[in-house]
Amino acid sequence: YPNLEWLRLEGCRNISDKGLASLARTDSHISLIFIADSPVSGKGLASLAGLPSLRYLSVMGSSQSRLNDGDIKELAKVKQLHALGLIYQGGLTDEAILALTSMPELTTLNLKGLDITPRSLTYFQRIPHLNLLRVVCNKEMDECIDRFKKKTNIRILK
Repeated sequence: YPNLEWLRLEGCRNISDKGLASLARTDSHISLIFIADSPVSGKGLASLAGLPSLRYLSVMGSSQSRLNDGDIKELAKVKQLHALGLIYQGGLTDEAILALTSMPELTTLNLKGLDITPRSLTYFQRIPHLNLLRVVCNKEMDECIDRFKKKTNIRILK
């Protein structure tokens, strides 16, 4: 697929980690992949490190398919990502955010639908090039984020 630049896998119940690994072995120049409501795990997502042009990845969860902290630790092997969306991945904890600190090129992070904590805020500061963060939070976290915004150059969208 040498001319393929982006791929949208939405509701693809038959996509698998093996399929993602197969895609990663092609000579594709894919720069963007959007995955929604598809049963993939960290192992399959980690194989996307084999796509050197991949810069943007969004993985939207559902009641049928969600990632866990271990999956994010695997995903963090995709070091070339500039933007990452982990949308409606409700089972993630601070450990998942900590794993993201090993992604040196990450500039944009969308965590819509993920409950973040004050500890997560300290981890965001460890992502060297992060400059845009999207979160949705409760009133208690809203106050923490307002204080955090005053201490960092990271732009936060709520």
